[in-house]
Amino acid sequence: MEPLTRTSNEILFEIAKKLPAKDVLNFSFTNRLLYTVCSQDWVWKHLCFRDHGVNFIGPDTTWKKFYYSKDINEVCRHLSAIDEKESLQQYYSVAHKCRIKECNVPNLWMCLAKGCSVVGCGRSGDQKGHAKQHYKMDREHGLVIQIRTLQIWCYICDKWIGIPKSRPAEKAKVNAIAGLICTNRPNLQMEVALNLQMEVALNFRRQRERDFEEEIPNDSKCVLVSKTWMTDWCSFMAGCPLPGPVDNRNLLLANGSVNPDISFPENFLIVSMNTWAYLEQHYGVDGRMLSEGASQILRYRCCVA
Repeated sequence: MEPLTRTSNEILFEIAKKLPAKDVLNFSFTNRLLYTVCSQDWVWKHLCFRDHGVNFIGPDTTWKKFYYSKDINEVCRHLSAIDEKESLQQYYSVAHKCRIKECNVPNLWMCLAKGCSVVGCGRSGDQKGHAKQHYKMDREHGLVIQIRTLQIWCYICDKWIGIPKSRPAEKAKVNAIAGLICTNRPNLQMEVALNLQMEVALNFRRQRERDFEEEIPNDSKCVLVSKTWMTDWCSFMAGCPLPGPVDNRNLLLANGSVNPDISFPENFLIVSMNTWAYLEQHYGVDGRMLSEGASQILRYRCCVA
């Protein structure tokens, strides 16, 4: 029998890729040639996909390090089915209209499943949720990209993909998809391309502000914010245009005092002092801050209970 040291690298790779990862390590320690082969990135890339279903990686790491890191269990593995160049061609070809003829909603999502590119509207506000209906018809079509902002949502993981707190590999994959669309559209007018890049830049802000949206007010003091403005803010985080300054004037009487007839949640919502400080700094305020102690907030809640 010929010793393994005389075997071609291709055959050694075929042997290595059928072994459990711990045996690949043991295999590599038997001699220098096997160590060289089993240390190759393409061996560990194969193991990452075979054992974890992940075929993308972040910057400043190796496939071997990635295999043994906790990151590999926390990224959206469904991104592995996405070919960046194919996604670009899908984006080129879509009609910016929901696939349901009777639906004229402007906030659209495109399916990223291979060979699909079905376009549907989202779920927020007056939207009909046709993009999610498409996913329910085929559970393999879980990844969608918002056409106007290039944000990606995974229905299977039920979360935004590639956000600031995501793992580096996931962010790198999503950024690669968005980057191709922004920079490789030869027929796109310069003004439209710049607008698209500005929308992508706003995504970081949207993603950061979603954390505030989920923050539960538990300070000794809370702040009342007009429901009208809060609705616009939530729409921005879903992909709509940036709202103007926080405007609480519809909560006031003509003399500037708080309207005693306002109620929660019909007229206003409640945010923490931490959230208010952020809104005041980044959006500005028309009028004044309407703060109430916890007992006052409770009184408003009881009025509508």
